[in-house]
Amino acid sequence: MDYALLLSAFERTHRERGWPRQRLLHECLRAAIRSGRVRWT
Repeated sequence: MDYALLLSAFERTHRERGWPRQRLLHECLRAAIRSGRVRWT
C-alpha cells in the first residue's frame, strides 16, 4: 500500500476542513481501515 498516495488523495478531498497534517493522517488511516483498503491486525 502506498501510504503517500492514500494520504494525498484524502488530503485533496478534505483540504477545506483546515485540519493539521497529523489529524489528516489519523482520519485518512481510519477511513482506509473502515473501508477495507488497509487491514488492521
